[in-house]
Amino acid sequence: MSEVLFYQLSKFPLERALPTLLEKCLEREWVVTIQFGTEARCDAIDSYLWTYSDDGFLPHGTKKEGHPEFQPIYLTTENDNPNEAI
Repeated sequence: MSEVLFYQLSKFPLERALPTLLEKCLEREWVVTIQFGTEARCDAIDSYLWTYSDDGFLPHGTKKEGHPEFQPIYLTTENDNPNEAI
């Protein structure tokens, strides 16, 4: 059975909340696809996830890197799910 969780961004902006949520997903060994409305926003979050912490990063990819089936977190602007996130 699939599990869907919702998170309201009333206290923190996306950039502050997203890394924590994605870390929890990876701890649960979930595969995640995140859809953005624009390439600019997707690119900004892509860069941010590599640098948000001095201690590490969140492994992820976009169409630019290819091989979406190997990405635990996939960022896209399209209506796709190439890493088969559930």
